[in-house]
Amino acid sequence: MYELTMLFQHFPATLWFTSGLVGLVMGSFLNVVIYRLPIMIEANWNRDYDVTVNEGEITAGTEKPFNLAVPKSACPNCKYELSSLDNIPVISWLVLGGQCRKCKADISIRYPTVELLTAVLSVIVAMTVPSSINLIFSLILTWCLIALTAIDFDKMLLPDRITLPLIWCGLFLNMNSLWVSPADAIAGAIAGYLVLLFAIWVFEKIFKKDGLGYGDAKLFAALGAWFGWQSLLVIISLSIAFGFTFILLAVYSNKVKLKDKQYPFGPFLAASGWLYMILGSPLTQMMFGVEF
Repeated sequence: MYELTMLFQHFPATLWFTSGLVGLVMGSFLNVVIYRLPIMIEANWNRDYDVTVNEGEITAGTEKPFNLAVPKSACPNCKYELSSLDNIPVISWLVLGGQCRKCKADISIRYPTVELLTAVLSVIVAMTVPSSINLIFSLILTWCLIALTAIDFDKMLLPDRITLPLIWCGLFLNMNSLWVSPADAIAGAIAGYLVLLFAIWVFEKIFKKDGLGYGDAKLFAALGAWFGWQSLLVIISLSIAFGFTFILLAVYSNKVKLKDKQYPFGPFLAASGWLYMILGSPLTQMMFGVEF
């Protein structure tokens, strides 16, 4: 381990290359998470509804297992079970021409896109964050934010199974002041949650409908737990700017009325939180002319 650390320190390119390869593999796994986790959550909701409302019964062993590990990945069109050669990140998609090996149905370009994005962001993190424990957890946070972004775009959902562990992880890491002091981390988590909780309440009172979700509040709390209360103003300001720009472009390009469609806010929180992790104080200085 010591030799590997010294290698990375003396030859940073090896760290960047390794981070890119790990990012490609993680991107492939994130594709599984993005597709399967919402299905797993919905299945749990349906089971809970049947038990509590319809007074149904769950018989052990009657349901086929469905989780992040099983069943094996398969073509959604013909159910052809993918082999290891079909699961090589990016390369398999290119070799197969973006089609299933058996039925030739199109495979979404999003799969290699997520893999490439994960690899690129992992390399940027490796080039920016010092080679230490911070790097490992910065990569983990990056991967979680990618998964949350895609799931929120797909399902308007930020799963508790990701956001809540991120809150506790941020608080735990900052017990040793990895990014900020323990007090700043606790204040960031509390303030992040309460600020968006208040925004949710105001939106519902004014517009008489749902706007932001509680998942957004939990994600904002998680970012506050990781980077402290000092980060919140920068992150929320960037999120609003990104979200407003995205909505304007979407409305203009699709020629739809703003009231006809809902847009997720989580992806913009995730992008802003990631930028803060990479740029930190310089970003704050650039936006507000001060450093907290």
